[in-house]
Amino acid sequence: MVGSITHCEGYRAAAVGLSRSWAGIGIDAEVHAPLPPGILPLVATSDEIADASRRVSDVCVDRVLFSAKEAVYKTWSPIMHTWLGFEDVYVILSRKTFIAHVAPSGLGTQALHGRWAVIDGLVLTAVTLEHSKES
Repeated sequence: MVGSITHCEGYRAAAVGLSRSWAGIGIDAEVHAPLPPGILPLVATSDEIADASRRVSDVCVDRVLFSAKEAVYKTWSPIMHTWLGFEDVYVILSRKTFIAHVAPSGLGTQALHGRWAVIDGLVLTAVTLEHSKES
């Protein structure tokens, strides 16, 4: 089995999958509100923020970027057993989906595909990583 857990104020969730199908799963939940002052520059580059803001305008883009990177980390960490910083991941948001470009190698891909939604005041993100077709 592979899986991921998340929690925030008023919400808890878990996702699991069969390890024969999935190399990793990452989920994250955050309250849909702007990040605290001073945090956004630690989470995303100015280009990443500008691009996300152009593509998606009706949500707290900063919180969606944060949550997407958290889901990517939760996919990365159990497989790689190394640290992955916010600066190591560049997220391109689209409506309800995202692509996370991961700078360090080792997962068999450097582009992870995820989904996101804002529901009932929460930002929810999820990333799955299938086993490579060569395995």
